[in-house]
Amino acid sequence: MEKAQEEKRALAPQPPLDTLPILKYFKYDHLQHDGARLVSSLLHDSAHTCVGFAVMAEMRGEPVDRAELVAGLRKLLEAKDCFVRARLR
Repeated sequence: MEKAQEEKRALAPQPPLDTLPILKYFKYDHLQHDGARLVSSLLHDSAHTCVGFAVMAEMRGEPVDRAELVAGLRKLLEAKDCFVRARLR
């Protein structure tokens, strides 16, 4: 039963990678401190670059482990938050 559900999920259409909900947390326009904005903008660009590479891989028909991509983005987001807080102090 579980294997059938996994196969069904694997065949289900996936939303485009560049619409991943986590990407909204990499925005930086709201930051007023120049140093925090700069740090945040660099990590925003890194997150979108990683997703862009994954989009290109999918377009070539290469498999992309979306769970690992999102896990990496979560860790990058955590790092971004730490770097921004470091600049605000």
